[in-house]
Amino acid sequence: NNNNIYGVNSLAYMARPELANCNASTYVAPGKCSGAGNVFGNQAFMTVREAMQQTNRTATQRYVGTLDASYTATERLTLSSTFGFDYASQRDFGFSPFGYNVDLFTSNNPDGSRSVFSGGTRVLTLDGKVAYNRDFGPFTTSNVAGLQVFNNRTETNSGSSNFFPGPGIEVVGAGGQNISAGESFLTTVNGGYFAQSQIGWHDWVFGTVGGRYDFSSAFGQDAGGVFYPKVSLSVVPSDRTGWNSTLLSTFRMRAAIGQSGRQPGAFDQFTTFAPQVTAVGSGLIPSQLGNPDLKPEISTEIEAGFEAGLFNNKVALEYTAWTRTVNDALVPRTFPTSGGFRNAQLTNIGQIDANGMEISLRSQVINKSSNKLELFANAAYLNQTLASLGGAPPIRVSGGYARYRIYLKEGAPLGSIYEPRLAGACGSVPATNSANRPITCYNSADQLPINFNGRGTAATRAELLAYFSQPRDIQTSAVQSALQPLLADYDGSGILFEQNVGKSIPTWTGAFGGTWSFANHWKFQSTLEYRTGYLISNLTDGFRLSQHPSIGSNRREFSEIQAVMQNPASTPEQRVQAAETYIRGYRRLLEPGLYQGQNGNFLRWRELAITYDFGADLAKKLGFRNASITAAGRNLFLWTSYPGQDPESNENGRGSVGALQDNFQNATDGFGLPIPRRVSLALNLNF
Repeated sequence: NNNNIYGVNSLAYMARPELANCNASTYVAPGKCSGAGNVFGNQAFMTVREAMQQTNRTATQRYVGTLDASYTATERLTLSSTFGFDYASQRDFGFSPFGYNVDLFTSNNPDGSRSVFSGGTRVLTLDGKVAYNRDFGPFTTSNVAGLQVFNNRTETNSGSSNFFPGPGIEVVGAGGQNISAGESFLTTVNGGYFAQSQIGWHDWVFGTVGGRYDFSSAFGQDAGGVFYPKVSLSVVPSDRTGWNSTLLSTFRMRAAIGQSGRQPGAFDQFTTFAPQVTAVGSGLIPSQLGNPDLKPEISTEIEAGFEAGLFNNKVALEYTAWTRTVNDALVPRTFPTSGGFRNAQLTNIGQIDANGMEISLRSQVINKSSNKLELFANAAYLNQTLASLGGAPPIRVSGGYARYRIYLKEGAPLGSIYEPRLAGACGSVPATNSANRPITCYNSADQLPINFNGRGTAATRAELLAYFSQPRDIQTSAVQSALQPLLADYDGSGILFEQNVGKSIPTWTGAFGGTWSFANHWKFQSTLEYRTGYLISNLTDGFRLSQHPSIGSNRREFSEIQAVMQNPASTPEQRVQAAETYIRGYRRLLEPGLYQGQNGNFLRWRELAITYDFGADLAKKLGFRNASITAAGRNLFLWTSYPGQDPESNENGRGSVGALQDNFQNATDGFGLPIPRRVSLALNLNF
């Protein structure tokens, strides 16, 4: 999940020649150095050459098979079933050989280490249904009922060790320290009955009612099953006899209301314990309290929209608006430790309110036998609010790590980012916050937003001029303590380090592009995608701009500030200006989250494919029915103001258990790999 400080990618970002530091002797002016400076940047954790001694490998295999059966009893009655088998296996290993610290720099297991993992997931599915259709005068009916069962089995085995006795040893059992072994297996069974009936009137008005009853081995003992109903209505006026509009060629209106659910984990209902190995033997420690009343969280959604074909269906327009409420949301929360359990326990306490809309437009700009051009564009808006946590305190997503700044708080958008915020100039900020408390500010004429020596008020220029009458090293703890950001409580939370600065989930997403076919042989397809209205927690640049002498300070901007402050030839005024620049944008990690949330808006040329069809005659000469060749590229170009690695890279992937924490850490950039650019060439031959 990225954030591998011992990986080649993170090391390259910590020691890139093109990010060479200026220093006091080579600094000339902002952006200019008289010499090369430190051409290698700062080394951290291990050298790149040492990192290249390591091996990490993943191998996967998968088999998917289905067996279908159907029986037509009468013209109106049909029975069908599908049995599915899906098995996926994975085998991983990571290996650092004995003595891989070839530059004598890294201290991370220099005598070698190895870890292995193997796992498999088997999914059995059974889907059986009966369909019955019959017409009654102007009414048509379509009915279906059935059941579905999913049986999942997962097994894993793992082991690791380090401190090999010598070179050439590459098995876990040879390690002399930190030897560990792990094994797990889990079976879950989920099933449901469903039924649906659709009634049509004169083939242009259609109503549908249906429902699904689910049961699962993961539900609490007292929860039982759960029923999800749905109702929908579709009206197609353009299918009526006599409709002959060319402007509005086809038109359909639709509306629906329904429910769906998300289940808890397989063992969240149970009280569980974990093994603990000690010097006097093995024992048990409390792991999970359990909740026998756990049930699925239930989402109720209402949507309405329309589809229209304009100008003899040359233009297609589709629009949908929806609103959703999630009740009994599954939230991991902590309880008093006097009960003997310290871990968060999954509980049905939350409520989420959401709304959005989707709009798409597609047009056949050119529609001739040998020249066709179709363009499309779509956009989706999303707004989600955590309406209730059932009295639970705010939850930091992905645990208590101080540099992860995404919180779940009542009344705030999902995935909200909370960070310190710099105090503003008096007159440019409100006098009080939402709690009616004065907001810290400074007089822009003779003060700076610097909490000088931790006294809690803005420093005057006179104080800073006196302090910088001599060169200062910004990386020393004394200077860091003297120069602290002057923070302000804008949202009235009472906690300066937790000010809402935005959210990690995009407000708008969409795509546009088209397909052009011409000369009976060529086809061009192109798609561009975009996201707007969200922030990314840029931990990568946070580390690179940090004041730590070994793991940061390798961005040129920071080096220029440091060069001015240390240069004996610079004036106190220049040092104060550099200190102000440092406080306003380049002080990182010391106040977790400060300046970490950055605009993640982007436009990416997602895909381009060029296909040449050989034609039936040439294909026949080659011995085929038809033949074509396609050259394609994916993730070709990126346009963004985001300064980190990639606005789509994500350090954490999915979050912890529970719907509220899955994917809310989806905008954290921390030494991961950028999205790869891919190029492919495919030859398609059919015979």
